[in-house]
Amino acid sequence: MQLLPAMSAALAACTLLLACSADQQLPIADGPADQQFRIEPRPAGLTARTAPEAENVAALASRIAAGPAAAPASQPVAARLLPLIQASTVGRAYLELDQSRALAIGDPAAQCPALTARSGASPALAVRSALQACLSDLELHQAGSACGCRLLAVNRVALAPRAAFSYAPGLATRVLRNGRLVPLIHIAEERTDGAEGVETLILVGSRPGWRIRMLNERRAEVTALGPDGTPNGPPVVATRQLLGLDRGRFIERIEAAELTFLIGF
Repeated sequence: MQLLPAMSAALAACTLLLACSADQQLPIADGPADQQFRIEPRPAGLTARTAPEAENVAALASRIAAGPAAAPASQPVAARLLPLIQASTVGRAYLELDQSRALAIGDPAAQCPALTARSGASPALAVRSALQACLSDLELHQAGSACGCRLLAVNRVALAPRAAFSYAPGLATRVLRNGRLVPLIHIAEERTDGAEGVETLILVGSRPGWRIRMLNERRAEVTALGPDGTPNGPPVVATRQLLGLDRGRFIERIEAAELTFLIGF
């Protein structure tokens, strides 16, 4: 009778690994979360700081995407087990793109605020587009010459270790009012509204405090919320300063009248 728990544990472990042997192949499912990714961690050659370097990365990534799996470490992994791709706004957009697609991130992420997904007529064109968009975002945010952009994925090939695809549903946030720290626990949760786009909900403990709707990479609207989550006054136009990334979420400073939100601090 004691064998059943052990068998269940073994089955669960096998499910997390998505395969019980190196030769087992998993089916390709139709749903975005069920898309299967080959894990091909590449320690070098996938970061660009200039347009010519982006061309070199695109050529390398194109060969990787077209080549065979680097056995024995290339077991397929479902998108749902890559949280950055499954849960983030950019990651979900990546899953919906055409097959020739690329995902790039600022590098080092903690000080380089960029995360982009692009498609193209070929893997090389998709990679070039994603890297160029990423580099443009870094320039927009004045990230500095130490920043570059690293290719994370092309088509269904993940080009970094699983840890690089982590995602933080909530980020610790400091709120200042007139320059003074509000001594309460605040958490910033990213949410997507089909009509309104991307927004961040600032929780005060477990209750809603503010809704921040992102207008673009420089501007936002901040709305104070009542205990039931309904608006408590008109929205206030705010400025955004993106500073880096923490597990797929932007570290940023948002200024809205007398309020300052330090997300990820």
